[in-house]
Amino acid sequence: MKALVVLYKSVFSVDAALDLAKNAAKEHPESRYLKACLTLCYKWKIYEIDRQRQRVRQDLIDSATCLLREVISLYPDDYLY
Repeated sequence: MKALVVLYKSVFSVDAALDLAKNAAKEHPESRYLKACLTLCYKWKIYEIDRQRQRVRQDLIDSATCLLREVISLYPDDYLY
């Protein structure tokens, strides 16, 4: 899945990759791997908005932060999160 969202990001857009990851996570809400892929897409989206020197919406930051905290709790022994 990670390779697929990276491909979507490079071929289409960050928004397309984000939509793909959201749909996959919605279909399989118990999958911690899909949630981790979704957090990666949120990171890309926030960086993209910041690079354009635009203000990042607070709801986007809150969604990303909430999901990242959930992913961190699902990977307690992984030091990368």
